[in-house]
Parts: sequence; C-alpha cells; structure tokens
Amino acid sequence: MARARAFGRAVRSLLFACVAAALGAPSAQAAGGESVDQALCRLIEEAALREALPAAFLTRLIWRESSFRSHVVSSKGAQGIAQFMPGTAAERGLKNPFDPEAALPAAARLLADLQRRFGNLGLAAAAYNAGPARVDAFLAGRSGLPSETRLYVRLITGRSAEDWAAAKRGEKPAPGGPQAGKSGADKIFEADKPSEAKAGSDTSTAPEAERRTGAPRGFSDDGKSDYGKSDYGKSDDGKSDDGKSDYGKSSDGKTGDGKTCLGVVAALRQGEPALAGTAESPDFAPWGVQVAGAFSKSVALAAYGRAATRFAGVIGERSPMVIGTRVPGRGRGPFYRVRLPAQTRAEANALCASLHKAGGACIVLAN
Repeated sequence: MARARAFGRAVRSLLFACVAAALGAPSAQAAGGESVDQALCRLIEEAALREALPAAFLTRLIWRESSFRSHVVSSKGAQGIAQFMPGTAAERGLKNPFDPEAALPAAARLLADLQRRFGNLGLAAAAYNAGPARVDAFLAGRSGLPSETRLYVRLITGRSAEDWAAAKRGEKPAPGGPQAGKSGADKIFEADKPSEAKAGSDTSTAPEAERRTGAPRGFSDDGKSDYGKSDYGKSDDGKSDDGKSDYGKSSDGKTGDGKTCLGVVAALRQGEPALAGTAESPDFAPWGVQVAGAFSKSVALAAYGRAATRFAGVIGERSPMVIGTRVPGRGRGPFYRVRLPAQTRAEANALCASLHKAGGACIVLAN
C-alpha cells in the first residue's frame, strides 16, 4: 500500500522536457530532436491556434505562471505548468494538471472562454490570475484588483488592467495611461471597441489574428505596446500566415523576435528575468536517471511503476520526470521517458550505481 501511494505521488509529479531520443542514446537535442523549449512551444502554439489566441500572449502567461516548469506547486496549491487550482481543474475536466499535454490546451480553452466573457485578452489574463468574480467586481467598481494581478496583467500584456477595462467600455485609456495624440495611441484599443462597421463592410486591413482574437492594436506579439504597429498574424516578410504557427524556424530558439513562442521565451530568458514565474517548488533538475521509456505514456509509466516497486529501497519517495518529445525519423508522436531527477551528475551517477547494484537498469543523462 505504501509503495502504491508513493507511485501515485510520483505519477502526479510529471515534468515535460527534452532529453535523449531513447534509453542509452545521445541527447535528443544533439541528435536533431526537440529541446525543452521547443517541445513546450509546440504544445503552446498548437493550443493557441486551436483557440484563436495569440501564441505570444499564451506563452508569456504560461511563463509567468511557472517559468515552463511542469512539476511546480505554488504556496496556494496551484499545480503544474499552467498553475491550475484543484477546484478549477476539476471544473474544467483537467485530470492531471502536471501533464503539459493536457494542461496547456486546458489553459488555452479557459483563456478563450474568459476572453469571450470579458471582451479582451487583458481582462482574461486578470480573471485567470484573480478569478472571474474579482474581475466582475473590478469592472463594476465594487473593488479593485490585487496588486499581484495588476502586475501580472502589465507584465503579460504591456498594458494596465485599467486600460483594458477602459477598452471594454469603449473609452480612451484612463488618465495616467498612454497619451492620445499623434503617437497613434488612440488606436491601441480600437479592436476592443464595439464595431462601428456595417454588415458587409471591409475589415480586411486588420491583421488576421487581431480580427480573430480582439487583441488591441499596438499589443504586439511580445506583449508590449508598439502604438498601433502590431504585426499579429504576419510572417517576417509582412504577409499573413493565416494563423499558422511558425514554431521551430529558429533551431536554437534564440531569435528574440517576439513573434513566436520560441522568440518570446528567448527574450524572457535573455532580457526579462523579472518575468519568471513565482511558483514555489524545486527547480527543474539538470540531471536525470532514466529507468523507462516507450512511445506510449501509459506503457512508460507502467514500466516505471514496476521498477519503483521492485527497487523501492533505492528509489524511495522520489518523484519522476516524464519526458515526451519527438524523435527524428520516428513520426510525429512523442517518445516518453521516465527519469529520476538529480541536481548534480555525481548524485545521478550514485543513484544509477545503486540501481545497477540492486539488479536494475538505468542510464544517466543531462536534461
């Protein structure tokens, strides 16, 4: 029974990252596979496209929530890469908040619903952080938003919550916000105002993603205002990409262009460390001891369960990392690996040596 409980706790602590292509193989990144950021960005961009959300908006929000760490639990109990509270996860039908393949699409669906309810992305972000009831009270003038939520909205969207509220009301930005005038700031919230165009009028001049999402002009893909010069939905040559993701165009993910998930993450890692998530949990382990792997997640977890039971004296209460990334030449489905985390190579080597001594199989690999 104790072993079953330990395994249950381990399975609930899933981490999605990128490492070796198979047990004993060189690292997947070195072999041309996905890196950690690439694997997560693929999921984010697919989820954003499915729900007609700007990929950069979803990227910045998820980064703010967890810094792309899938195993974190906040001091308030929010879980996983998208920081779902248990009650919200249950309401949304999310069975495992620690599984990015389930949590990221669920987060995108929730944000799309909140955007439809409140009218724009900024208020949707506020509701994701503070809850819809707090945003309703804020809009009705019954109470303000928590300081944490105000900072959250500004860091993700580049605008204040008051500006987004003013946009919902069809007003100009509130005093203290962007100044109207020749700078073009008047256009920032144009897309959020009630449409004055008559049926059948031509709206083709608006960027594609702006028409889909209601994102205000000037809210660029990196979440910062560019005063009416947003290039949402456009590729580098300025042409519409019809909402298609350009994930993976930069092999190293260091474009910093703010137009793709990888570009946003590169900018966040290189120049905006203050935007890192605040979830309280140990950081991602740089080393791992791989003990199981399969193209089926359930098969990989079952294999780990058998190892955890057989070698309970070695594995103990450790929570594994479940890693799923694509393998070059092996189709589009991810290969799942189960690893025990270690903070140093020496720690990983010692753990693997203990498993070998007990009759188990393992390999030490860098995450």
